[in-house]
Amino acid sequence: MGRLIDADKLKAHYAWWENGTAEMTLAEAKKTFDTIIDVQPTVDAVEVVRCKDCFICETRQTANYLPFLYCELHDCSVLGDFFCSWGERKDDAKEE
Repeated sequence: MGRLIDADKLKAHYAWWENGTAEMTLAEAKKTFDTIIDVQPTVDAVEVVRCKDCFICETRQTANYLPFLYCELHDCSVLGDFFCSWGERKDDAKEE
């Protein structure tokens, strides 16, 4: 997983560039931008596992053969984009 940074704070650092106050070469600009990105604070976030990608959930069918996801752990039906703190990714789940 990549490092998540606060994009709003990053934009604030780049505001000086838009004002045309910086005169530098492309190489100098790249070095400056890399430094600014490196010092950005990270956001407090964790990756979630959606129910559709969780090994605990299984696909079941209703009496009229409509498929739905069923969570064995919580003993309930769920939508695929739901998630919980207990989710664990299936080995074959694809990241989107």
